[in-house]
Amino acid sequence: MKWYRANFSDDTTQQKVDIFSYFFNQKNLDPDETVTPLSDEGIQNSRDASILKEIINSNNSLQAANQENVPLIEITRKKIKKEIFEKFITEDYKKWIKDSQVKDKYYLEKYLENNKEVEFLIFEDFNTTGVKGGPSPHKIKMNDGSRNDFYIFLWHVGSPDNKGNDKGGSVGVGRLTFSFSSKINTFFMYTKQSEDEKKSFFIGMVNLGQSSNNTSYDPIARFGVEGTSEQGRTVPFPIQSEKDLESIKKIFEIRKNDVAGTSMIVPFPEDDLTDENLIKNTINRYRVGLYLNHFKIKIGNVLISRETIKDVIKQNMPKSYDSYLEYFDFIDSAAKIEKENLFFKPTIEENNPSSFKIKDFKEADFEKIRELYNNNEVLGVRIPFRIQERIDTGSSIEIEDHNTYSDVFIKKTQQGSGMDDVLRGPMPVSGLRKFAGGDCFGLINIQDKIAADFFRSAETPNHKFFENTNKEFINKYQKFKHQIALISNSSSNLKRVIEEGDTNLDSDATSEFFSFGVGDENNKNGEKEKKNNSGKSNFTLPVALFANPKSFNIKKISKNNLVGFKIDSLNFEEECKKTIINIENFFINNSDNKDFTKKIQKQLELQKEKNIKWLNKENLKELFPCKIYITCADDLEGLDDSSFGLHDDDFDFDFSNNLRHEVFQEKNGDILDVELNGNKIILSISGPEYSYSLLTDAFNISSTEDKSDLRLKAEMRNYK
Repeated sequence: MKWYRANFSDDTTQQKVDIFSYFFNQKNLDPDETVTPLSDEGIQNSRDASILKEIINSNNSLQAANQENVPLIEITRKKIKKEIFEKFITEDYKKWIKDSQVKDKYYLEKYLENNKEVEFLIFEDFNTTGVKGGPSPHKIKMNDGSRNDFYIFLWHVGSPDNKGNDKGGSVGVGRLTFSFSSKINTFFMYTKQSEDEKKSFFIGMVNLGQSSNNTSYDPIARFGVEGTSEQGRTVPFPIQSEKDLESIKKIFEIRKNDVAGTSMIVPFPEDDLTDENLIKNTINRYRVGLYLNHFKIKIGNVLISRETIKDVIKQNMPKSYDSYLEYFDFIDSAAKIEKENLFFKPTIEENNPSSFKIKDFKEADFEKIRELYNNNEVLGVRIPFRIQERIDTGSSIEIEDHNTYSDVFIKKTQQGSGMDDVLRGPMPVSGLRKFAGGDCFGLINIQDKIAADFFRSAETPNHKFFENTNKEFINKYQKFKHQIALISNSSSNLKRVIEEGDTNLDSDATSEFFSFGVGDENNKNGEKEKKNNSGKSNFTLPVALFANPKSFNIKKISKNNLVGFKIDSLNFEEECKKTIINIENFFINNSDNKDFTKKIQKQLELQKEKNIKWLNKENLKELFPCKIYITCADDLEGLDDSSFGLHDDDFDFDFSNNLRHEVFQEKNGDILDVELNGNKIILSISGPEYSYSLLTDAFNISSTEDKSDLRLKAEMRNYK
């Protein structure tokens, strides 16, 4: 038994890109979130290996599974004597660790000098198939054509491979979370296959990264015994000797009940992997699957299951207990809607839009939706959309249309209790949550086979987002951006259109103030409207009373033969005060008007309350983060909107062409990011105080040495 590391030949193309960086850089995105990838990805692997044929029924996906033998996961800690651990390492291994990209390449050496025991974290699953397949044949498919999970897990690292529509991952980076959960990037795997296979294996893996001393080294080394592949190459095979396997089981105290499943053995676990963090993060990410009895998990002495999850939350997350109780009731109500098919079904006439609108619902349905939402009841909407798949016939590429759908559920709750999830098949796609800490519960449920396969293909390796960046997805589908946006944002979109319906206003309404009183902009004296043909008098609510506080001023600037613009945030508090005063004046001016109904009064009172909270720096998550989209144009063609497009072969105002143009930018305050794209600038804003300026020579007309007249168009949109 020893560690093996391949030495590629000189004519082998070496992969320099760290295929794991995208996955693990997510740790740095949220400093308040403790990331425990071992539990995140390990749970999904165990759920995928369930011995049960079906835990989730796509037609009743939110019904709690009634099977007793759902996968059981146990996470424990063991310590073994240093002398025993050293049997699993070699001099080559120690040398490779010092020449690796491990975070602290001298950690192992220093630890063994100063300690007598080594700690291991053991991640075991039971009632699963174990890792199917085996070391022979040394390839993706077994001789019978079935998927060789053993080979894919140990050798096909980072390459996409389809597990199937009912499974979690697809890209294959998740398995390496066990390596990165160790301070020395090492783990060992013991797997006992289910009864129809009757095989057990033990093997180890260390992710070393690129060697400085020998750049032709494989970045991964494996622990096992010498074997020979079908191609005649020497490769490490897993340990299969019954005596050796029995010794290994005793050393690590694993597989005590001897049922099928897999044990992942992680030496020197990362400091973040405390039982407390594992419990909190497991519930936070897999709360729906746990509540629906898709699996059970025991962390230390704490069992988390459908029966115990509420008590575990009360003990470990007491501040969130009441919110979770209400959220689980919300899941139960959504399950009833799904089972009884009580969905509202919009008719989206536009060809694959990126969002739906009030007009897409029948009037009676939308009134019922508003009523349910405002009465704090759960409502469900089934959103239809169309997928266009590219089919390679061998002689040509044909486009095949598929009609599919996704379900979305929402319910109003008290401010601060908000929660939501996105489920793609059994997988929670955790980066798309919109309502955390807000005033709404939400669930986007993607279970139809066609839709689930589409979104599985678009999923990022860490199962957090749907980003259409992988080559396989782009080659398989066309015109997919709107479909991804439609479903990813469906919960927040539904909440928005309901709130628009409550004010009878569109979210794109202007933020400029109309005249106040019963008149409108065309009736500037505020005189009462003439009666319409039905004999009823018109009553016009000023749109601006319901607009978000006006946020910015934008103006043209010039300096040192350069032209550009500056955008400054307005005094946010003053803008809130203006709206509050205007609402109060509207009440005074219209108190005697018979058309000033209680419904209108309530709408205005709610809007006033919103502005008061914003004024007091509360609920700012409703407004921020947001983006400001600025488009610049020259006015050589007159005032029509065609001038806002890039229309010159030389890209006469392409700010991103910094080889041709000088572009000077300055940003201050709550600006997270600036994106230059042709003549467009996108500012990502995190709060109400910011400024940004751009000066460029892109508007200088080289043939006349004049400057074209700069035109500006800007709009702000919330992007949560």
